[in-house]
Amino acid sequence: MKKFLFLFSLVFLALLNFNFAGAKEKSCVRGGFLYEYKVQKKGTWITKITPISNKGISTLNIPKKLGGKGVVKLGSTGAIFFIGDINTKEPNPNIFGVEDSSEGDGTLVPEDVQELVKKIKKIQIPSTVDSIALNCFSDVPDGKIINIPKGIVRGLDEEGYGFTKIKWKKITVSSKNKKYKISNGCLLSRNGKKLYGFVQRKKKIDIPESVKTITNGGDYNGTSIIVIPKSVTKIKENALSTKKPVAIKVSSKNKRYAVNNGSLYSKKTGRLVAAYIKGGVLDIPGAVKTVNHTGVLGLDVRIKKVIVPSSVTGVAFPYVFLEQEPLIYEFKGIMPPKMLDLPGCCGFEKSKIYVPKNCRETYLKKWKAVQTQNIQLNIMEQDKLP
Repeated sequence: MKKFLFLFSLVFLALLNFNFAGAKEKSCVRGGFLYEYKVQKKGTWITKITPISNKGISTLNIPKKLGGKGVVKLGSTGAIFFIGDINTKEPNPNIFGVEDSSEGDGTLVPEDVQELVKKIKKIQIPSTVDSIALNCFSDVPDGKIINIPKGIVRGLDEEGYGFTKIKWKKITVSSKNKKYKISNGCLLSRNGKKLYGFVQRKKKIDIPESVKTITNGGDYNGTSIIVIPKSVTKIKENALSTKKPVAIKVSSKNKRYAVNNGSLYSKKTGRLVAAYIKGGVLDIPGAVKTVNHTGVLGLDVRIKKVIVPSSVTGVAFPYVFLEQEPLIYEFKGIMPPKMLDLPGCCGFEKSKIYVPKNCRETYLKKWKAVQTQNIQLNIMEQDKLP
């Protein structure tokens, strides 16, 4: 009876939506799914797909045509379809109408819809689709099968985000797609030179030897070990962040990057590329010169302490550090590093900052700009380390 009422309410609401929203808002039921869509000049935009039965939904074959036109777009009306898109609104659920409850407990709502989404094993996107929202499949459970059709070729690195947030059992790309291909669990540019993120779970992911650039738009979770080949010459800012600590290994033939204390850094510029959090401590390698726009290998780890060597001349710590304050910062240099971004250093206010003996006044003077932001610095000399 509850299932019947749930189905009835969905169809009823869809009909209301049709009656009051006019010709642009339509809905229909095909198989075990309710589709809500808009017919536009370019083609049909599916704004929501709702599974309405416990049976017959293991495969979601998204229709190639609805409302007399080919389906070209997938995503809610409040979704972002490309980086920089400002024509968005709240709420912003995924294609199934599921989103975070905003209660801070990780609950996804509506819960009954999410339970039905779990039963879907395969999602087939029609060849007509050329645009999906970046959050189209966000919060969709891992382990499903999906395809990337020939038409999804928008020329933005961040486009891969929509596919990398989920770790698929199997993901294929149309041979006619001019943008993407899949290799060893990695979503790559068609020529193999750009890595957009990981699309499958593997104990170890060896990034293909063809990759030269690791982009910052995709998701790099799903593995315990990442191996960077000699071919990689550019890792963009804020790339390679993971929820859990991940071991990074770099080919000994790579002339650009190296690992020390678990953290990845640039041998050429001294930039800290990805900070490794071990036991709540970030021990920055001595070869690092700047900490800014840094990826974090262990975002979900409770950070307690950051050790900054004397080699560092400029800092702006990741915002995730600020969310877990107060921290202990241990600066080893006699000369204070430059604050590269004041908002990125505002977490100092409630943190304990230890500096070398007889250097407290030097640090206070150098960081005067921080204190003009009504931030009081708790700076102590290292002979008083706990």
